[in-house]
Amino acid sequence: MNRLRAGVLKPFFGSGEGYIAGQRDLRLDYLRGYCIFVMTLTHLGLASPLIFVTGGSRFLINAAEVFFFISGFTIGLIAVGRPLGQQVASRLARAWLIYRYVVFFSFLLTALLSLEMFREYARGELTGWILRIVTLKEGAFDMDILIAYVIYVALAPLALWGLDQRRTWLVLGAVLCIYALTQLDPDAMSLDVSAFRHLAANSPLFFGAVVLGYHHQAVGAWWQSHRAGRVVDAVVVAVGVALFIGFVLDYGGNEAVQELLGSFVVREFLMPPHSLLIVLVYLRILWLLTTRLWPLLHRLGGWLFMPFGQDSMFAYCMQAGLIVWYRQLDAPIHEDSHALLRLAVEMGIAGCMLGSVLLRRWLGRSFGTEHQRAWMRRHLLNILIWASLAMMIVLMILLSEPGGWWWFEGYPFDDW
Repeated sequence: MNRLRAGVLKPFFGSGEGYIAGQRDLRLDYLRGYCIFVMTLTHLGLASPLIFVTGGSRFLINAAEVFFFISGFTIGLIAVGRPLGQQVASRLARAWLIYRYVVFFSFLLTALLSLEMFREYARGELTGWILRIVTLKEGAFDMDILIAYVIYVALAPLALWGLDQRRTWLVLGAVLCIYALTQLDPDAMSLDVSAFRHLAANSPLFFGAVVLGYHHQAVGAWWQSHRAGRVVDAVVVAVGVALFIGFVLDYGGNEAVQELLGSFVVREFLMPPHSLLIVLVYLRILWLLTTRLWPLLHRLGGWLFMPFGQDSMFAYCMQAGLIVWYRQLDAPIHEDSHALLRLAVEMGIAGCMLGSVLLRRWLGRSFGTEHQRAWMRRHLLNILIWASLAMMIVLMILLSEPGGWWWFEGYPFDDW
């Protein structure tokens, strides 16, 4: 299987030398880890001195778009040659796992940030708050991207069914129809969940990548054997360089161009066609860079990005918790502070994240027997979720207004 997977990947990605390790393409891990790092710096909000590496929130593409694309591509990639039932069960189990992470961290982080909330809520409001988190209509700080991911992964079996039935054009047609309807009437196509962007408008990034990952062998063979593939790559690089230069020069002060190409809010929520094309241009450039410069990039950032990418869910949740903790300290460092101070805070948070990931790996290899570690992986998250729910109920009882939370207030016990 390892030889087959490596051989299948070579036509699409290049020679495969250096970045194919068994069943894994290490560049997927690298870019996923890079996305976690960029999200961390962006969510800290310190106007990072590393903006030339991360792009901040003002560039033509952001980390979430890369993350969704890589996730969809990986799902399509690993589905090749595997039974449909097994793939569906695996995707639903993954969605269920991420959902539990969302619920647990939403309870925990909201409790850390908003203890006063329990004193201010009236009857039934805290119960409604819990229900909104459980139904994904509300999420704590930084959990909204995981809410979007839960929904995408839960719907992925529909795309995998179409691909397994050799109905690729049906899958692509459905995605494009949903995207077109979203552009015509965004409100009608929106989901009532706490996602940080319009899920239907951004769905081509995830589900298009599922299709690409599933057909990577055929796409790679065509790309390598036709001159058109090299021409497209040349055009993509030229367009990407031109857009980057325009971005650096602020588009010559042209407000119309600035609004068209540089509007972060429009891109994030509606993803109009020109923004989608720009994102695809830079996604391809990222693939080309990681292919041609892999030894250099891996040497420079692999020590940080690879652990984050290979344990991305844990690393992402750790960054959310660390940022909440940092903000609770009320530290006197903000975006106007000296660049070195801001850089020190960013590297401190990233260092704590890296340490937690490495510690988790070490405990996973050395703590207890394999049976005990398997039991912890299977049950520990559920235990933590139930404990957090119990903590919420206790806080609701102890900190809410006297009589304000209890559902039976005023009936019938006030007459006793």
